[in-house]
Amino acid sequence: MVVIVILGIIGTVAIPKFINLSSDANTALILNLAGTIKSANSLVYSKSVIAGNEKQLRVEDAPYVINSAGESININKGYVIAQWADALENLLDIDVVYAKDFDGSTWIYRSWSDDKIEFSPPAAVIIDSAGYVLANPDCKLTYYNRLESSVTEYISFEINTDGC
Repeated sequence: MVVIVILGIIGTVAIPKFINLSSDANTALILNLAGTIKSANSLVYSKSVIAGNEKQLRVEDAPYVINSAGESININKGYVIAQWADALENLLDIDVVYAKDFDGSTWIYRSWSDDKIEFSPPAAVIIDSAGYVLANPDCKLTYYNRLESSVTEYISFEINTDGC
């Protein structure tokens, strides 16, 4: 009887901590990706300054820099634009697919325009009743690179880990 009580107490303490590990892992993944993009963006900006195109808007000239593999990275005001193809794809080394191609094991991204892209880790993906794959609005990273010339801060991040 005493053993059952002890196991019950251990179970009530240990299980909630174990369940929360998944949330902590997803939060860490999102924060890590944000840090990776920020660090990579610093390198891209440095290369852009060397190339002399750090002040060019994407809508004017389609400026770019070249990575170490010889691939172009499209930029806006010296920072990588918020799209996957020819931009973040050539900057990041992560397994990611467009939301509709989700296979259950990779990050997903949804690109809303050239100035906004969202990422969700695989465990935080939502599949709705029609079978559409969606980024969990409460567990995602949104990266912005605004294309308007009137803004003073071109890049920003929106990190939501409330529902991870």
